[in-house]
Amino acid sequence: MPSMPKNLFSNRKLLYIIFPLTLISLIIDISISNITDLINPQATSHYGILTFVVLSTICLFGMYYMYNYLRRIFSHSEIIFKHSSYQKVLTIVFFSIILINCILVAEILIYQNYEINFLIILVTISYGTAFVLFLTLARRFLIWFTMKKSVVLILYAAAIIVMSFNMITSLIEFTTIIYYNESNGLHSTNSTFVTASTPVNFTQPFEENSPLGIVSNAQFYSVDVYFVISWLATGLFLYHYSRRIGRVKYWSLISIIIFYYLYYYNSLWQIPISSLDESSIPIILINTYSLTVGGIIFGIGFFLMARLVEVKSQLREYLIFCGIGLALFYNCANATVYQNPYPPFGILNVSFVSLASLYIFAGLSFAAISVSKDVELRRMIANYTKNNYNPVANIGSAEKGVKTRDAIVSTIERNKIILEESDGIDTSVTHEEVSEMVDNAIKELKRKKQV
Repeated sequence: MPSMPKNLFSNRKLLYIIFPLTLISLIIDISISNITDLINPQATSHYGILTFVVLSTICLFGMYYMYNYLRRIFSHSEIIFKHSSYQKVLTIVFFSIILINCILVAEILIYQNYEINFLIILVTISYGTAFVLFLTLARRFLIWFTMKKSVVLILYAAAIIVMSFNMITSLIEFTTIIYYNESNGLHSTNSTFVTASTPVNFTQPFEENSPLGIVSNAQFYSVDVYFVISWLATGLFLYHYSRRIGRVKYWSLISIIIFYYLYYYNSLWQIPISSLDESSIPIILINTYSLTVGGIIFGIGFFLMARLVEVKSQLREYLIFCGIGLALFYNCANATVYQNPYPPFGILNVSFVSLASLYIFAGLSFAAISVSKDVELRRMIANYTKNNYNPVANIGSAEKGVKTRDAIVSTIERNKIILEESDGIDTSVTHEEVSEMVDNAIKELKRKKQV
């Protein structure tokens, strides 16, 4: 393979092309996966196999590029790549996922079947990685909360804890069902290989009140919990910037998400699986897209906020990562492969859960610190101005008032630099905004003195 330009994996414009193409491919993948039992002849046809190969090519290249983009941007980070061993482990994880998916495609093209144990391996790697990342991120949010009391931090900590719980219950449920189907000879060849004649089976092979039934219910309802908490946490987090786009527009945008999700996501589960037929495809897809649309709107919110942040600010990059991660995660986390699809539609989404979790981990880690620094800096400006500017003493000398004001701005700027150098993470507050906030604080002091 010819060597690539060194700046290829830090080209944001290319990321803006690859990310939507990958997301669209993942949406097509999960759409076919969730209705494979109803369109099995089409899914197993030559056109179905060609579709799977094309989707795999786009998604696997997207994973390769997006992981390397993140690794290049955050290679200096003490949060993600503090030790080279962390980077090596993550690199092994994602290249293993890509390699196994390539093997699945090759098996289908060459042998017209695939080894079902590869599905178990991919589910374990992807959901296991997401579980570890989310648990680590939740721990950090809880530590930050003990130092800086914040409703947003505790809400994100709660959401991410539930996400990690959902990841481990999903891993247990999916691998158990796949193994059960294999060990009980549900495959047409009574082997570990899935072929075009293998029956698609969405039913769960255990009683509702059994231990595995309880795990399955916990997996299902935990989605509702982390979606609602994430919605609330994201709403409060982005409210920090809502004044820049207008609060009415802001709350109108994010309120659409929760109503759509609560109505449509749970609507399908009122219908028995045995009664579903081709006429049920629209409601199945509407149900499928309820989480997808929620994730995309979450992502759009972060992208809009990123556009309003200064171009050179690192916070812009953090918000973009949050948007990409959430858009990917809410689509991918809704996928399943335990129904034995051929080709294995849905496995691309399952594989991307790990990358989506890494993007959320990176984006939220840095963005939370940056925003908390913004809040700390604003509090510092108000307190320092109050303690060091005397409206009465300066009222007779405009020049003295200006000098005092400039000295305050200079001191705040030095403290801002100290905050940023403590861990290499910028605040989003520019020099102009510091000056403006100092001016506003001085005006407020003068107004109070006049009263």
